[in-house]
This record gives sequence, structure tokens and C-alpha cells, in this order.
Amino acid sequence: SFVESKTRHVIENEVELNTESFDMASVVGDRKGVKIYFGSSRDGGVGGEESSRTGDTQMDLWVSDLDKKGNWTKPYLVKESDEGTINTPDAEGTVCFDDRFKKMFFT
Repeated sequence: SFVESKTRHVIENEVELNTESFDMASVVGDRKGVKIYFGSSRDGGVGGEESSRTGDTQMDLWVSDLDKKGNWTKPYLVKESDEGTINTPDAEGTVCFDDRFKKMFFT
């Protein structure tokens, strides 16, 4: 069990990131490791109808920044790019980047 196999790792609840909504698929989004991108059905998104899979609203892509004190900021919606709209009334869920963090790929 976990108690019998303790490690030096400390697990803390990141209260700015974790919600009662469906949050998933976090990924580091820059070389410095100070941006985290993830999919979420949290309030404030543009996802429209209820998802038949989760029962929550459709998911959108969110980002949070690591501040100078080492805390994650309140997440905000990923902004539109020159290439077009990112968050839509449909579901966006997982994201990854090219090796230079210049191109985002998402579902």
C-alpha cells in the first residue's frame, strides 16, 4: 500500500487548478515549465451543450501560469491564435506542442 511504500514526494492539492468540474490532460506548455495547459468543463468556458460522456458542459482548453512565488494562477481560456479559433461550443480536450512550443495540436 501507499502508506507502507512512502516516498519523499509531497502531494498537495492545487486549489486554483482542481475544481469539481471535469479537469484532465494537463501538459507543460513552455520550455521554462511555467505554463500548464489542460482541458476542463469548469464555469466560464465557451463549451455549449452537456457532454454525454461526463454530464458536464463541453470542455475547453485552459492555461495557468506559475507565478514568482511558485503558485499556479487562476486558469484562463486559451486565447485565439492567428490560425483561428481554439475554444468552440464543441469539446476540446487534450493538447500537445511541437518540440519548440510554437505549434499547438489539440482534439
